[in-house]
Amino acid sequence: DTLEKFPHLTDVLPAMGYSAAQLDDLAATIEAVPCDAVVVGTPIDLRRLITFSQPAVRVTYAVESVGEPSLEQVVDGFVADYVSPGGV
Repeated sequence: DTLEKFPHLTDVLPAMGYSAAQLDDLAATIEAVPCDAVVVGTPIDLRRLITFSQPAVRVTYAVESVGEPSLEQVVDGFVADYVSPGGV
């Protein structure tokens, strides 16, 4: 479903959920791919949740705001416009 929704994603395997069934499916899919290595770029380290035989490396990333509006300004504007005082 994810690949149909985002057809620009190629040569990647999106991890879009962490239910037991989704993790089992992800592990089976990774295990079936003949590759030199798996690059894990998810917010959590999938190697702690699933097992696969290929070598893996985890990459991390950070976001840096450049220019205006900043991410903080966008979120603050959203909260001001759509979140009522005292709760969501």
